[in-house]
Amino acid sequence: MIQRVHATGKPVGGICDGTLALARSGVLDHLKHTSNDPENLPKTGYQGAALYQNQPTAISDGNIISAPGTVPVSFMVKIMEALGLRDANLDFYLGLHAAEHRAT
Repeated sequence: MIQRVHATGKPVGGICDGTLALARSGVLDHLKHTSNDPENLPKTGYQGAALYQNQPTAISDGNIISAPGTVPVSFMVKIMEALGLRDANLDFYLGLHAAEHRAT
């Protein structure tokens, strides 16, 4: 199902262990992606380790959105962007609640 939806150009997202389903489907084999940990995905049989991005924010590549479980706000923003719904209200919300984007 993931491959069929992805083939239509519609966004598909996985956060936390939802990225395991993306990996099993093969869609992460050729796109930049992230997850909870790089060691989380190899047991799925995926071949995309070279494209793994170890970062604390969501990633969107080829309408596939992936994120570690610790970044629900940036994941939501990527989903909203993929749906064409990013606006000033979303930016304001992101500024208020996305601690993952604040400099340390």
